[in-house]
Amino acid sequence: MIFQSRYLEIDNTSNFYLIGAKYNKKIGFYSSKLPPNIFNRVVSELNCIQLDSLNQYYEASWTDDQTCGVLIQTTDTIYKSSAYGFDEEPVELRILFHTLMELYKDVELKEDSLIEDKFLFQNFPYENIPPPPNRK
Repeated sequence: MIFQSRYLEIDNTSNFYLIGAKYNKKIGFYSSKLPPNIFNRVVSELNCIQLDSLNQYYEASWTDDQTCGVLIQTTDTIYKSSAYGFDEEPVELRILFHTLMELYKDVELKEDSLIEDKFLFQNFPYENIPPPPNRK
């Protein structure tokens, strides 16, 4: 999951990795193990999304908003979707974005400068999020 100020990954064994940047309460590299109730909530929200029908990009009709993106890997497929602003994406995706945006506040994070190599999709933040639209 990528936001403009943080990148995070959650694996199927509930490991949680976070890189926090500007406009974030946590800046740097962090890791944690998600408690079962939080991990199950994320999985439940993922299961509510019709992955096959996701667009790769959703765009609001205004400017000065944030871009959020998600990459979901199943056993045989990788799904990618992002949204500039919250407007046209499915509400289930919006709920997942909100949960993931706030997740780092609900878990006990440990600073972990060694996690950089643990990220499976290190290039996702840089290659899959389109820039915000140029509007006049």
